[in-house]
Amino acid sequence: MAIVLGTKTVAVYAFNNGRTFAHTTDLFGVYRDLEVTIHTAGPGQAVTSCTYNGVAMTLLSTVSNGGAHGCRATVYTMTDPPEGPHNVVYALAGNCTNAATAQAWTGVDPDNPRGIPVTATGNTNTPTVAVVSEADEVVIDACAVAGFGGDTIALGAGQTDIWHANAGAGASLMGATSYEAGAALNTMSWTLNNARNWATMAWALKPIVPYATRQVEYTIDVWDIEQRILDANGHEVPRYKIKPNKWCRIVGLESTTAEVYASNYDDPTLVYFESVTYDGEMDQVQIVTNRGDLPEVMLSRLASGSTG
Repeated sequence: MAIVLGTKTVAVYAFNNGRTFAHTTDLFGVYRDLEVTIHTAGPGQAVTSCTYNGVAMTLLSTVSNGGAHGCRATVYTMTDPPEGPHNVVYALAGNCTNAATAQAWTGVDPDNPRGIPVTATGNTNTPTVAVVSEADEVVIDACAVAGFGGDTIALGAGQTDIWHANAGAGASLMGATSYEAGAALNTMSWTLNNARNWATMAWALKPIVPYATRQVEYTIDVWDIEQRILDANGHEVPRYKIKPNKWCRIVGLESTTAEVYASNYDDPTLVYFESVTYDGEMDQVQIVTNRGDLPEVMLSRLASGSTG
């Protein structure tokens, strides 16, 4: 499944100590991921928090250059963000020039969503950072430049623009973010009309792995009346911690052990957890697999033959 950019929202330049702006996460998105890039310049440039729909986002990385009169790029992320319109809220250490983007992506692996970010700083007219990735990944960058009125910033070759803005009259910031298809080495760059302090970072989003090739992480015994899910170490997984997008082996079944299957999907003792819904009040969990509801699958297997 390919990684695709859905909705994107930009909070344009302002001078304050934080922002609230609305962003809609695609309703049709599958394996959703939210990336928020925050671009700041000035003495209060550090970002102290960022939330989406009132839930704290995870800090991916931050990089700064130039001290009180410099710039900073900061990125926050959220795996499987809620669908629909919600607010992004971020706070800064003090008043400074700032701007931000919110980017909704689909097709991102929820268990291993992104690679390690790479950061870079300099005082040239070519903000540049290089990151290693794979051909099926997508590389994103976030750049901040301590600019002056009349400064301009231009997109690097091979990149697709998400947002960038030149420095307006009296402005002290230029911000930019873009993406390109993964490769053995991705060089993400921008071109300035003047050498300035800049701070930039890049990271790779990783696609959802086809479920037929994923590792088996859970086990359940058809003869266990409590229907406990066990992890790879044989420990019971609390119902509220059972996750989707996992393979589970149903033990206690008659099977031809010498047979080799082409994929997990072909192995009759395996099911793939497509969705997991937990009821906290009842402490119950509903699991839908690639072969149907888990209890129905187990009853069917018991009827067809099992070993106690």
